[in-house]
Amino acid sequence: MSDTSKQGQSSSVNPVIWIYAILSPCAVVYFVLWGNGHGFFRNLLPFVCFSIVAFIGALVGDFIRRLLMPAFIVGRDTSDMILSQIFWWIGPQAIGMALGVGFIRKWFF
Repeated sequence: MSDTSKQGQSSSVNPVIWIYAILSPCAVVYFVLWGNGHGFFRNLLPFVCFSIVAFIGALVGDFIRRLLMPAFIVGRDTSDMILSQIFWWIGPQAIGMALGVGFIRKWFF
């Protein structure tokens, strides 16, 4: 009986967090590989910092999305509803990533 109750209580990490952890470094590759004439190690620190800040920004954006996302979406037509769904699916996280990277970018470049 205890085996069946443990199956419902699995403590797995939300897959969205894994997606953010993978996409955050990809979002900042542009800033690191931007040809500024510095060496590899000079570009390694911004890559690490940008990845961490972009990840935190995405998590903050996801938190804001969960707070503000409407229960249902009403639109004029199907394309309006699809665009609204896409925005609420990735919009706040992308804005959080961009704001996080933009905030820390001024210290490196």
